[in-house]
Amino acid sequence: MPSSPAPSNKPKKDQLRDALVEQIRAGDLRVLDDSPQVSNGAAYRANMELGKAAGKGLKNGKQEGLLADGAVRTAVKQLLPELRQIAEEERARRAAAAASQRAPEPAPDHQGPADGGTSSADESRERREPEAPGIGHQRGEEADTSSEEREAALA
Repeated sequence: MPSSPAPSNKPKKDQLRDALVEQIRAGDLRVLDDSPQVSNGAAYRANMELGKAAGKGLKNGKQEGLLADGAVRTAVKQLLPELRQIAEEERARRAAAAASQRAPEPAPDHQGPADGGTSSADESRERREPEAPGIGHQRGEEADTSSEEREAALA
């Protein structure tokens, strides 16, 4: 919502349009909702903010808007096609910005380096494997060796 006083040289409907466009660009799409209560509610809030910025006071305990309630509903109906177009352009702009910010995915580990060899991580893994059997598994050679051979190897 505009926080500074609205320029008085612009027609009120244009000021409301600008406020609604600002809402849409900020990601608030309630004015485009299919429900008239939601759509008009968002427009009424924008209208009240414009009224407050223009220095209008309270009426029956509520902030007086720049436009009368009926004029807000009429303006929203007239502005809806344009607001939908703006929302679609904004959605496309954000999608394009998000797509351009995505970094290219790194090559999967299984492809290895370009030299066709194994990477240093693969080599160190291969060097470690013979050292100890996996949990709950014995290596074939160790399972086949007799206790005498194991004792001799330890000595």
